[in-house]
Amino acid sequence: DDYVTALSRENTSFSYVQRKADVDLAERVKELDLPGIYFLEDTKRVYPCGENAGQVVGMCDIDGNGLTGLELYYNDILSGVDGEIVTEYGTDGRTVVGSEHENRQRQNGQDIVLSIDIEMQQFLENRLAEETDRLNGKSGNAVLYDAATGEIIACASTPYLDPGDRSDVKEGSTSLKSITTAYEPGSIFKAVTMAAVMESGVLTPDSTLFCPQRLPADEFYITDLHKRGDETMTLTHIMEISSNVGASLSAQKLGFDNLYDAICRYNLTDYTGVDYPGESNGTLSPVEDWSLVQSYNVSFGQGIMVTPLQMCRFYGALANGGVEQTPHFLISKPGSDDQPSYESTQVIDNQTAIDQVTGMLEA
Repeated sequence: DDYVTALSRENTSFSYVQRKADVDLAERVKELDLPGIYFLEDTKRVYPCGENAGQVVGMCDIDGNGLTGLELYYNDILSGVDGEIVTEYGTDGRTVVGSEHENRQRQNGQDIVLSIDIEMQQFLENRLAEETDRLNGKSGNAVLYDAATGEIIACASTPYLDPGDRSDVKEGSTSLKSITTAYEPGSIFKAVTMAAVMESGVLTPDSTLFCPQRLPADEFYITDLHKRGDETMTLTHIMEISSNVGASLSAQKLGFDNLYDAICRYNLTDYTGVDYPGESNGTLSPVEDWSLVQSYNVSFGQGIMVTPLQMCRFYGALANGGVEQTPHFLISKPGSDDQPSYESTQVIDNQTAIDQVTGMLEA
């Protein structure tokens, strides 16, 4: 009785009673031998890893179309082509016997192989959740990235998503913030400033700068997070203690125009080209618009917006001889002649500068 109205409307020859029904339930309904009720075989998406890499894989709608994650990004090759069955009806609405025929054969979607290491993904998700809770953070994100190949080994952001359970999809769980959300990176950006300084040769890791306790900047002052007095420091020590004042003065010695040019050369505000929907790019105002305080701020990662993945790509270049690899999840399409390839870009030519920055980071 619940479905009689839907199934007996005028000019209606077809209506779904239930989709994605469990096999056991379908068999019980078959036994009822109800007039007008027919059965179509269907497929069901199963996620054996649950929420592990759920944000990476993403979700599909009931028709198998990708909604989020790689299900959406690679929907065209994953979904295949629907088949079509044509049936003729007489003027009385009855099916013409023998008229049913297949008008278009279905084509299965293509398999893809991802770079995700599911054990590392699970480890990363567990640690990220622990640290976010320990710090009382609103959210956290993490990336494990192979600098030599560009392969993303693990990636997650809280809260997590279980694509097999739509009953409680939390806000922000359907995307990877490491890719889709830009932020002010803060002190991890000091390696960018020092790379530009080392490339220029204007200073070395052993060069010294007088770093006052407070550095005037327009109507503001630049200070370090930890309290200290006026101090003369080497650039290595500036990195070691993460001095905002030292980074600012290093950038000033380099020249803010040159810092800006280096940031652009390192592609730090450009899209990485990662194969994931909704990638954010970075933002940085033109250097001619910089005030003195913004010029200082940029040197230690404020007044500039980047994504965590963009920072991974830059640090990857330091580990990979100055070459940035395009971050990616897809590594192969089994059985296809169309295999993926990814661009790489030499952003630092000076190996000595790379070694110098690496040594400063180790300190």
